[in-house]
Amino acid sequence: MTTEQDLLGAVAEMLRHPQFHFPLAAAQRQYREHYYGLSSAALLEDLYYDAFSNFLAQFHPGVELARPPRGERGWDYRFQGSPVSHKVGKAPQEIAALWDATRTDLTEWTFDFPVAYLCSGYAPRKFVLADGLSEVGVMGLTGNPLQTMVRGRPIVVLAWGTGNEATILHKVKPLVDTSLPGVLGFDDLWPVVAAQLRSGMAANHIEVVSSTAVERRVDEAHFLPGSHVQVRSGHRPGVYVFPAASLVKVPVKTNNRAVLLSKETVARLMTESVAAGLFAPLPMWFAAFAGDRPPDLYLTQRAEFDSLFSPTRSRVEIDMEPDTIDAAGEPVDGRQQSGSGHGISGQLELQ
Repeated sequence: MTTEQDLLGAVAEMLRHPQFHFPLAAAQRQYREHYYGLSSAALLEDLYYDAFSNFLAQFHPGVELARPPRGERGWDYRFQGSPVSHKVGKAPQEIAALWDATRTDLTEWTFDFPVAYLCSGYAPRKFVLADGLSEVGVMGLTGNPLQTMVRGRPIVVLAWGTGNEATILHKVKPLVDTSLPGVLGFDDLWPVVAAQLRSGMAANHIEVVSSTAVERRVDEAHFLPGSHVQVRSGHRPGVYVFPAASLVKVPVKTNNRAVLLSKETVARLMTESVAAGLFAPLPMWFAAFAGDRPPDLYLTQRAEFDSLFSPTRSRVEIDMEPDTIDAAGEPVDGRQQSGSGHGISGQLELQ
């Protein structure tokens, strides 16, 4: 297998686990709404790296994942010895090939390594479900809890993998205009999701979409739970791996910050990635049930400090010199004199 296939295989395996997929999906909205532009992108890339690192440490401890040496540019992590550039975006959009505003002379660029592109939105947002007899327009959810679910337009839960075939798992019709949590609360939706997870379905193969029109009476007998449908869509949220072989002499443009791949080039690369089996979906619906902002970074940092005073902290033992002598003239093992609970060696006399 190629580096790109190995990488996508590991990413797809990670995203099938709910404890990795759902937090990553929630973060795409939380970080973008709370942090500005490039700051949110940098934080999302760091979060992805930490999640991927945790996954590999738990499930594939022999697989190498490492950051580049400080100051080395052009790639974001090394996977099994091969550099990878990681990018994030909300759709097919311009992405940086080189952060150097002085290279206005460049008209093409060659990457020496693959690019992993995490896209967090649909483009276009509207697509079609068809069962051979009828079809209905739907749109992917943004993960925004305030996104309006319109009265009479069904909300459909799909089992949808990487291809064009899907199965309807659940269907509910809003009686009033409301948000997703208002018509299909988490406690209502999770039993549907949990049943699929128990059966072995990947967490990232469960999608929630909303109809773009009030359901017609003729369609009420169609698109029921258990129905198999064909999906005609454009680009969808997920991780796309662009092989290094497809990144040779690609056309680029420049602005006052970087050398860029155009939106059209990125869209083409995404389409080619899907065709090559180098795509793993990352549905966004769970973000509608997540908090309004990402976790407090200070509290996360403070937890490390607080843990120093926890009674569950492992005791730090420091070996003393082997010739230490006690009052009776006998050798003393320094480890017997280590502190009682917080890694402080020696005996403390409290005043």
